[in-house]
Amino acid sequence: MTQKLNVIVRGPNGADTIVQKLVKRAYTDNGTTLYEHMDGTWGYKNAAPARSVEEIQSVVPAGPHRVRAMAWWHRVGQRRAQAYYADLAAQEAARIGDFTAERSDSELDGALYLRIPAAGGSADGPFAWTELFAQRPDWWGQFRQLKAADYTYTRVDDALLDAPPAADPPPTTAGLTAATQPPPGDDAEEAERKRLIRLLKDKYDITLHANTGIGKVRAALAEEEAGQEAGSGTPAETPAEPEAKEF
Repeated sequence: MTQKLNVIVRGPNGADTIVQKLVKRAYTDNGTTLYEHMDGTWGYKNAAPARSVEEIQSVVPAGPHRVRAMAWWHRVGQRRAQAYYADLAAQEAARIGDFTAERSDSELDGALYLRIPAAGGSADGPFAWTELFAQRPDWWGQFRQLKAADYTYTRVDDALLDAPPAADPPPTTAGLTAATQPPPGDDAEEAERKRLIRLLKDKYDITLHANTGIGKVRAALAEEEAGQEAGSGTPAETPAEPEAKEF
């Protein structure tokens, strides 16, 4: 049975007027009412489309009318809802000043957006507007970020600018043994200097100042090793004492 609804509509000049809307039926659940309008739209009293397929499924009970509503959604409803609520968000963003300086048509056409589901999940894209809409929405390329009914759109250039810089990979220590691997925070030369100082202390009982440069450390080690080699030759034979004789 057809019903008549009186709806208050605000015009461009800000004046409110009352218009009549004809609907075929209405369903209400948890405070949300969806109407089937005469043109086949499933939505609200003011003929705005339903926001999501989940809303239709939760409000319209199972049966032939839900089948009709779902068929409308998949045919034109989803595309209409995305465009409608994206435009609303754009108008609101423009009202509060979140509008980019005017761009040329080529810049707007070239804008790319990531799309993140409102229900949560990872971003997909980036997309050109031709991949998502039949015509370029008024907000496309103008807004840094726009929250629509089903998705949040973030312009790619801004997404990249806001991303934290990639961390440098840690230095590799592959192939180094435990004895030669530099301690955390030291470079290879500093680690070698400390290792040689310890070697002089442990092997030759020579203590160098902790800040001794690596050149002097190597020279001290070379001197000790040379001294060890010089003192390690075969000793000369001691001549035998003459045999004592009795007279």
